[in-house]
Amino acid sequence: MNRIPPIQEHRMIQRAIERGVPKEKTAAAIGLGAHSIQQRTRLLEGICPDVVVLLQDAACPAGVFHPLRRMASIRQVEAAELMERQGNFTTVFAKAILVATPDAMLADPQKRPGVDLGSRAGG
Repeated sequence: MNRIPPIQEHRMIQRAIERGVPKEKTAAAIGLGAHSIQQRTRLLEGICPDVVVLLQDAACPAGVFHPLRRMASIRQVEAAELMERQGNFTTVFAKAILVATPDAMLADPQKRPGVDLGSRAGG
């Protein structure tokens, strides 16, 4: 099964909902739960439009957008450009960029991210 990039999937779901297709029917059509559809409809909330353009065709997991959302717009663009240059669109890399982000470039400096880059069994 070929997966479409998360941004394209988001747009497809948004169009279906705008055209009146119930979320449950959309979820069944693409093999997801209703909760997953709800999450995917909010995928780009808080994401800079320039980042959407940069990542629209990237094979990055939807989990990349949560760390990006915690950064200020200019840092989101820097992070997306770095991910693109490195060819690394993993959630762990996005989290590492977030941890390395200065407070002044966070969307909410009061919520300083920790260093948990994701749990891995055996290491």
